[in-house]
Amino acid sequence: MDKKDRKKPRRHKGPISLEDRLDIYWRQHKRNLYPEELISLALTIEGNQLTKELMKERVLREFLTRADLNFDLFDRMLNATKDIFGLKKNKNTKNEFLKQCFDICTENNLVELTEAGFPEAVAELFRRIETGSISRRRSLQVLIRFFKVTTSAEGRITLWKKIAKLNPNEDDLKDILDLTYGKSAFYKVTSAIEKYIRKRAKRKAKKIIIRIKELIKEIEKQKDKKQGQE
Repeated sequence: MDKKDRKKPRRHKGPISLEDRLDIYWRQHKRNLYPEELISLALTIEGNQLTKELMKERVLREFLTRADLNFDLFDRMLNATKDIFGLKKNKNTKNEFLKQCFDICTENNLVELTEAGFPEAVAELFRRIETGSISRRRSLQVLIRFFKVTTSAEGRITLWKKIAKLNPNEDDLKDILDLTYGKSAFYKVTSAIEKYIRKRAKRKAKKIIIRIKELIKEIEKQKDKKQGQE
């Protein structure tokens, strides 16, 4: 091939912008940062809003490529980048972050995220409860904890319906009834709990009566048997 036919490498026309320099530098060196250092960077990024949002999203995506991330790291990164989580353009990044985070979350971790204001954590907890991934007793403890911190009547009635399906014991019922009893705002919740208690008491009484009758029959059979042997 003639030298004249060879294509010369394209050269950048004019000076490189600061944005391009930042982009090049980030691509060259991002792999050298540990999760803790990425969290620190996300916390300290300054600049105009667009640059700040772009860099935080880049840092967050790079963080998700690291192996052996634990809940503490996820929680710290969440606090460092939560200001960009509500942005529509970062929806996919947020979903991927929460997916990876939930994969290593215990129920207590999910409760912490819920109390920090992430409804997605509530949905994940409810999913685990409904699919039986959490034991019945542990599920009750989580739901009752939510019931205690929930301040809306609608929220409490929703939680109560889930609690009722798990057959709460007397102490559980007393705890949640004490939170609503005598408060007009929670009249429907209180009524629902009291109705459940009455129904369960009737079922219990019915079982007791049935058992008493069974024992009486057994006693009569024994007497008849003895009389027949005499």
